[in-house]
Amino acid sequence: MATETELAAMVEAAIAAAHRGDRTAAVTAAERAVAAYEASSLTPSPGLRGAAPRLALGLSLMSLGDFLHRLGALASAERSLAHAVELLERSLTPDDPALGDALVSHAAVLVETGAGAAAKPLLERALAIFTLAGPTHAALSAHVFELLATTAVAAGRFAEAEKLARRALGLCEPGPSGALARGNLENLAGAALAGLGRTTEAAAAFRRALALAESLEGEARKTLGELLLTNLSKLPERERQ
Repeated sequence: MATETELAAMVEAAIAAAHRGDRTAAVTAAERAVAAYEASSLTPSPGLRGAAPRLALGLSLMSLGDFLHRLGALASAERSLAHAVELLERSLTPDDPALGDALVSHAAVLVETGAGAAAKPLLERALAIFTLAGPTHAALSAHVFELLATTAVAAGRFAEAEKLARRALGLCEPGPSGALARGNLENLAGAALAGLGRTTEAAAAFRRALALAESLEGEARKTLGELLLTNLSKLPERERQ
C-alpha cells in the first residue's frame, strides 16, 4: 500500500509527463498513480486520514486530470478527476470554490465523452458554489452555463440551450480576455436557434461568433473559425449571404 508521500510523487511524475506533452508517459503514470490511490483508499494510510494530505492529493489529482483532458486522454482524465472530487469533498467545506473547480473539471470531461446526464448534477452543484462566492466568480459561472448549454444542445433541448447560452454571455468578461468564451457561446446560441428553426437569428449569432474568432490568435482562432464556417454552411443558402 502506497503512503501519501509515494502517491504524491506518482501524481507529480504524471503531471510532469503531461506538462511535457508526452501523452503516453502521462497516461501510463496517471493510471499507475490512480490505481495506487484506489488501493490505498480501501485501507487508508494514517496520513491519508488527515485533511491536509487528502487536500494536497486532491488538488494534485485535479491538476493531473486537467492536463490529461487537454492531451485528449479522456478516460484517464475522468478517473483522476472523479477521485479529485472525492478527496476534496472530504477535505473542504461544501461551498469552497476549489471544490467547484474540481466539479467543473470533472463535468467538462463527462460532457466531452457524451455523458451530459452525469455531468449535469455536478454542474448544478458548482453553479451554486460560484453563485454564493459572488461576482468574482462570474466567469466560472459563465463556463458552467456554457457546459450546461452544450449538454442541452446535444440532447435536442434547444430552447433551454439558447437561454443558458444567453445567461452565460451576460456573465462573460468584456474585451479581448473574454473573446474566446463569447465566441463559443454565440456558436452555441446559433446551434440552439438553428435547432429551433430560427435560421436568420442563428446566422446572426454565427456571424457574431466569427467576428470574435477573427480577433483571436493561433489554434483558438483556427478551431473556432472552422467550426463556425461548418455551422453556417448547414443553414439555408439565403442565410449564408
